[in-house]
Amino acid sequence: MSEHQSQGPVLSTSPRKRALLVGLKYQRPLMDFTHVNCKRMQECLVKRFGFPEEDLYLMLDTNLNYTLPGPIDSDLILDKLYDLIKSSKSGDSLVFYFSGLTDFNPENKRFIVGADHRALDGEVLSQHLKKIPTGCAAMFIIDAPYGGGFIEIFSKEIVLFTSSRTDEDHISSGSYGSLRNLRGRNPISESGSNFTRCFLHFIEENNDILNQDLIDKISLKFRQCGVVHTPALLCTKEKAKSKVFRCYE
Repeated sequence: MSEHQSQGPVLSTSPRKRALLVGLKYQRPLMDFTHVNCKRMQECLVKRFGFPEEDLYLMLDTNLNYTLPGPIDSDLILDKLYDLIKSSKSGDSLVFYFSGLTDFNPENKRFIVGADHRALDGEVLSQHLKKIPTGCAAMFIIDAPYGGGFIEIFSKEIVLFTSSRTDEDHISSGSYGSLRNLRGRNPISESGSNFTRCFLHFIEENNDILNQDLIDKISLKFRQCGVVHTPALLCTKEKAKSKVFRCYE
């Protein structure tokens, strides 16, 4: 499946595994790792967890094979996420992954920054989350500075992983620095960001890892490597004890 290209919904009464993966670099070469993050996450979901390629929607801000109607702005991201949510049902698995920039504003709750440098409306996102069907295994993975702001709109229907616990964390503090001694992958433009690298690294070690065990391992790795961020997991106690990407299997 090419970048920016969706194969459309697959009609089926069986539980479905679907994902929206967004990687934005904002025409900044030093943020090429956001695209690497998305492609590695896509590969993991398909090869290790059985997500059909036709049900993974990959959104990268690049001029190559550009088929989307306009830039990947916050409205387009919200629209694609809402399409995913409204077509979900109990028993389905839904993953939303974002690698890029966020901008937390406590007054109007704006979070994800689109490729047009405008921030997503957090109130609209919050309303979307309330529409996730009960019993749908929904996971949000936010790998971005200010990612902790998403805790403000937490929904018990989702499992939320963020690369930082507080909204004060920012890119200059080391979130996107390199983690040496993690399979020797360096620099980040070739291997992805700290958080996504750790996330996928520990899943590759153990496909059956639990959500709580995964965040504990990531946090420990960050401390060992001197990364100042504290990654966060927010979900119910029941979901914390569920296997990553397989909450309802």
